[in-house]
Amino acid sequence: MKNKGLPDWQIFENNAVDYLNKTINLKDVFFKGEGGANSTDTDIFVYHKNKKLFTIEAKKSPCQSGQIVVLLNNGKYEYSEESKGQRNSFVDKIISYLNNNMTLYFNPTTASIPIQINNKILVEWIKKHYEEHGVKFVITSTEIENFGSSFIKVFPLEELGNNFIVSAVLRRKRSGTGDMPLKYYLEVNQLLKEKIGSNFDLSREGSLDYNGKNLDKTYLGERFYICKDGEKYQVKKRSKTNNPNVMFELKYTGQHKTEGFDILKKFIIKQIEASQKSFLKRLLILV
Repeated sequence: MKNKGLPDWQIFENNAVDYLNKTINLKDVFFKGEGGANSTDTDIFVYHKNKKLFTIEAKKSPCQSGQIVVLLNNGKYEYSEESKGQRNSFVDKIISYLNNNMTLYFNPTTASIPIQINNKILVEWIKKHYEEHGVKFVITSTEIENFGSSFIKVFPLEELGNNFIVSAVLRRKRSGTGDMPLKYYLEVNQLLKEKIGSNFDLSREGSLDYNGKNLDKTYLGERFYICKDGEKYQVKKRSKTNNPNVMFELKYTGQHKTEGFDILKKFIIKQIEASQKSFLKRLLILV
């Protein structure tokens, strides 16, 4: 089974892709999940033939939705280049809020401290964050499957604030994980032998094939981490940094009603027509 052992967010993404492919009946149009094992990657691509049109963000509510890494420098917070998202006016407003309320945020730990800023600023940051990744629609539900007995909704990105409450907290968090560098192959191989024996296959890129007990979200010493990647696992290298992060969460507040797919279908048709017109225009210029 393709969803066996996967985290809930990835099961929802897979099921959302299946639902979209069954529901949107347009010639040569299909949907493909490309988020992989990383929950921060873009989720669902919309294709016409072999051309990517745009992306859809899959969000099983409630869920995390992006983060900003900040640095505490001389008693003031500032934007860190370790952040995945680009700096913009909404980032600056959030950082200014932290600095203007420093008595609440001067000593963050791994415990979450709520950021009581105007919700519209948080909504606009989320929208800007997804726009940077070509997202045009969001698909959501409070369930990971069985949408027929619950609901699944898709809506344009600009309506995010009408469908979700966005909240934010400040807490310390490791900057994340990265691919396992080749120079650590022998060290990781030895750590795995000590933990699970010799019945495994580790590639030099960190892909781990193992059929024993579940290893998802398992630590290997202080520096490495194992996560599920489809039917296999992936060994990741943990970051050494432990900076404060502004972390965002979405909670669906709309009706539990399956809807929005006709709007999505019409948008796809317009995208295809615009793409075809652009192609013909370029062709006429060449002639």
